[in-house]
Amino acid sequence: MTEELSSRALRPLARVIDDEETVRNSTVFTLRVAGIEAVAYESAAAFLENDDIRTPGCVILDVRMPDMNGLELQDEMLRRGIDLPIVFLTGHGDISMAVMALQKGAGDFCENLRFAWQVSKLWLTRALLPFWKMTTFVPQVA
Repeated sequence: MTEELSSRALRPLARVIDDEETVRNSTVFTLRVAGIEAVAYESAAAFLENDDIRTPGCVILDVRMPDMNGLELQDEMLRRGIDLPIVFLTGHGDISMAVMALQKGAGDFCENLRFAWQVSKLWLTRALLPFWKMTTFVPQVA
């Protein structure tokens, strides 16, 4: 194993796959602000062709994309034995899509704004935890 791979293996990577550039870039930005390393792919094909799946982490995946949609990519990942956890992130989801994705093993199915809020809470919790430990107040993060 090369030194680059071994040092990289210690840092999980969030892979953001979304055909909309603004959503893709804002999601990567939100993750990086929260201290999470992230990389963006504009399509399912770009992810399958270019990602090093040996790097641990997760996939943050849009449902509706041209060519191969998110649910089809989830199926292809299962077929190839790619066991990275998946969080679906969409502005166009419905209950039947969410149920299908979760039944196939997705970790979550979020609307874009809800996801940004959850990442923001994670970042705030990490940033403020040292201060909360010095007081009797410890917030409940749901």
